[in-house]
Amino acid sequence: MKQKLHFAFIIFFFFLFFSCKQKGEKQHTASYHYSLKETDRVLTYESEEPLGINFSALFPFTDKNGNKYLTFQETSQNKISFYEMFTGKHFKTLEIEREGPNGITQLIGYYIRDLDEIYLTNPNLPMIAKTDTTGDIFEKINFEKTDDGKFLIPSFKSTHFSPLVIINDTFYITQVPYPGKEPDTCPVSCYIDTLHKSVGILPFNFPLIIKGNEIRTTGLGIELSYSRCFDGSNFIYSFYYEEQIRVMSPDHTEMQQIPVKSKYIKKINNTKEIRPSDMYLGAKRLCEAPFYSNLIYDHYRNIYYRVAYPETEMEDLDGKTYIDVWTTGRKCFSIIILDKNFNIIGETLFPDYTYYSKHIFVEENGLYIRNNHFMNPDFKEDKLFFTCFELKKE
Repeated sequence: MKQKLHFAFIIFFFFLFFSCKQKGEKQHTASYHYSLKETDRVLTYESEEPLGINFSALFPFTDKNGNKYLTFQETSQNKISFYEMFTGKHFKTLEIEREGPNGITQLIGYYIRDLDEIYLTNPNLPMIAKTDTTGDIFEKINFEKTDDGKFLIPSFKSTHFSPLVIINDTFYITQVPYPGKEPDTCPVSCYIDTLHKSVGILPFNFPLIIKGNEIRTTGLGIELSYSRCFDGSNFIYSFYYEEQIRVMSPDHTEMQQIPVKSKYIKKINNTKEIRPSDMYLGAKRLCEAPFYSNLIYDHYRNIYYRVAYPETEMEDLDGKTYIDVWTTGRKCFSIIILDKNFNIIGETLFPDYTYYSKHIFVEENGLYIRNNHFMNPDFKEDKLFFTCFELKKE
């Protein structure tokens, strides 16, 4: 009798425990009640010289007086272009020297706090340079190694999909895996405390999507690529080859893994095939394989957008065109819409060769996506066009 009572108590305890656990866990849903609807609002920016089809970074910016600008850096050019947001008028071009006391070698990425506080990044030096609209470098913030002597990878690039994040006096920057090491032993992010001159690693390593000895030989070479944004409370990571996103506390000690599946992707095919030796064939595969991509936060509406690439069949093109299609954001893509609790509330599929999935920014009146794709007959080399999309309930 006692044994039966003891057994019944155990069953009751487990039932109570799991019932409480289920009630305490947040259930993430997909409702698809919203979509992104194209409007007739188009921003136009005209240049005196041909513009590249790809940008290393693209940021909207509002100065202390409330003036709004769109800023961008063309790939391989050491300059940042400023345009008045809604008039399209050219405001300024900030040119950064490569050599000398104001040189930073190659500029790839930046972050603008204000016109007198601009941070520049590059892939070669473990350093963030501080400047203003003159281009003179008046501070260099070093992150070569942590306080306990661990060397960091000098690869941080502040781009629109993984920008520099500054909280009080602390800079949060991203990393790539150490060469020759297993990814899950390498940190994804680290911090620089500029007040106390301290550098440290955040407790979050790369997921073991691919092994270290396979990174340079198999797959497509982007299996460990990711995007990161900050919503004011949490860092959110979107790894290209993971269905789920990772929501991290600022100190990265707390993490939620939340599934965010596209209805246009059945499965991510991480087949570990030998990478093509022909770079053009590799670019073609990058244009066809299904996977996820960048995630941005819309602070005006307190929602998130995640780009997804469905499996795509590419027509026969010359090899250089495959590379251009990949670098500008593929032939077609969708955008998954998440509410403030990371529930899926919609997903919009965009037409082929119309918009650039990598040229997106958020404004008060909507989400702006660059149109006139370079594969369209109406493409113009000296103009940028951004169409405004509004979030609409179905």
